[in-house]
Amino acid sequence: MGAWAYGRVGVVMAVGLALLGGCGGPVTPPPKPALPPKAQKDKKPKEIPGMSLTEGEISASAPDGRPLWKATGKTIKTDEEKGIALFTQGSCQLFDKGVMTLRFQADTIEVHYDAQPPTMSLKGNVVAQSPKEGWSFRAPQVRAVCDNNKRFEKVIAEQGVRLEKANLKIQAAKMTTDVQLKRMTMEDAHGTLELPSLSAKRSR
Repeated sequence: MGAWAYGRVGVVMAVGLALLGGCGGPVTPPPKPALPPKAQKDKKPKEIPGMSLTEGEISASAPDGRPLWKATGKTIKTDEEKGIALFTQGSCQLFDKGVMTLRFQADTIEVHYDAQPPTMSLKGNVVAQSPKEGWSFRAPQVRAVCDNNKRFEKVIAEQGVRLEKANLKIQAAKMTTDVQLKRMTMEDAHGTLELPSLSAKRSR
């Protein structure tokens, strides 16, 4: 009797397990593996007549194709809504009639390319050179302003300027000049002229 009861209980448990397995709720399929995110296409830079904004560089050219100015840097961040390009460890070149007249290097260069007219702000260890005229100057901060044709026509150096050409050295609080460094206006300026040393010959 005891053995029969044990066997019956075993049969009931087996039938119960079979019913649970066959009459349970729908089996949820295993989740599908997540698909890799689609590659995002680079946003096409805003098109501005007479200007080119590419990866790492912004430039402007005249209607005849001759360059007006060009800026580049180690890194670039753009804000197309505000029309600003920010370069770090940047350099830029200004041209006149297709000929490079002035080149800059600075810690940061901020170009407001969509402004009317466009402007450029250089900050930190600004160094400028004019290969044609032989001038060079240094300043903590420099601003450059374009005319209505996107051609830079005025450069303003502030917060202390050191201007050099050959043996002539000039220091000023502020300097405003054209891009050829031919017409310069300075505030609180003083300069020195270093003459070559002369060795007197001993008379015998």
